[in-house]
Amino acid sequence: MMFRTPKVKFNAPVTNLTLMLKRNALRRALASFYSTVRDDSAVHKVIISKSHDIVDNLSLEDWLYENAPLKPADTILLMWRSNPCVVIGKYQSPWLECNIPFLQENSIQLARRKSGGGTVYHDLGNINLSFITHRDNYSRSRNLEFICEAVSTNWPHLNLSVNSRSDILLNEKFKVSGTASRMTRLRAYHHCTLLVDSDRQLLSHCLKPTFPQENLTTNATASLPAFTAMLSCEEHKLNSNDVMDVLAQHYIKKVSTEFTRASSCSVAYKDLTDQNYFGIENIQKELRSWQWLYGRTPNFTLTHEVTENYTLQVVVQQGLVLSTILTQSNQTEHVISDFSNSLFSFVCFQEILNHSKLIIASYFQQNKIT
Repeated sequence: MMFRTPKVKFNAPVTNLTLMLKRNALRRALASFYSTVRDDSAVHKVIISKSHDIVDNLSLEDWLYENAPLKPADTILLMWRSNPCVVIGKYQSPWLECNIPFLQENSIQLARRKSGGGTVYHDLGNINLSFITHRDNYSRSRNLEFICEAVSTNWPHLNLSVNSRSDILLNEKFKVSGTASRMTRLRAYHHCTLLVDSDRQLLSHCLKPTFPQENLTTNATASLPAFTAMLSCEEHKLNSNDVMDVLAQHYIKKVSTEFTRASSCSVAYKDLTDQNYFGIENIQKELRSWQWLYGRTPNFTLTHEVTENYTLQVVVQQGLVLSTILTQSNQTEHVISDFSNSLFSFVCFQEILNHSKLIIASYFQQNKIT
């Protein structure tokens, strides 16, 4: 069987022994990732991550998407749960989507994923499902209907349906799942969450914006507000472990019956220490970096009224302060250059704000205005 490895060209000239060893290690890792099967059969895998770290789980998803061998009929369902965290879309601004000071004060992780879409809150009561397939086999509707079918079959009192925005609704009103995706020419993944028994109060605190939307001018993708609910609101004894087990077994049963050719189906629990995930540490490093979390934030201008007569304007590009201007009501401008090229953060903003207040106080004192 030929294995597709988009990140490494094995036939490229090798002039370095270390590079050659790395390539050989990756070749062996990919070969062992899937058991060898005939080319006329399909491989279907359910992988459940043992990690509760959001960066670990997003890295595993990205590694599988980039490196796992996929024939047109092959499928992977990756599932995970994470400790409390907020995950924003690739093109979003964390300053608009979540309460960053609250996250930092409560040691709640912030992550930026590689797909688009809106912001979601994760904890151990929220299941993430990622359907990784060949591009020709990509189908949001099929995946979402599978989730509804699996849950409703085991808990008939739960009335689930899919709306036109690819959300799963409870009782045709409350959102319990949101969707995002990523695609290239040959492969794709569709991932979504499933709110089972998350901490609603913590969710609400985390998803408040750091700065009011009307104060921040940007082209960043904004999340659309929706009424949410937990499946446990209707089935009080429901927990995410039970739902995850049901989803895994239902998925294997479904693909086993729907594919006519001989197929290999399995469920596996994995952690990132598995030697098969060669190079995954590079993905983890990228996703944890300041550059990815904040440097990738779409450019924005933050406007703040310091006093009745003074307005502060901070322009941020690629996560860095480009310019800071304090404007009086008579249009007199004070350029504050002290913070140029600083990494923008909430602490940085507070320092800029305090500096602006000192400038105003000094101006008042010089002009003997009380």
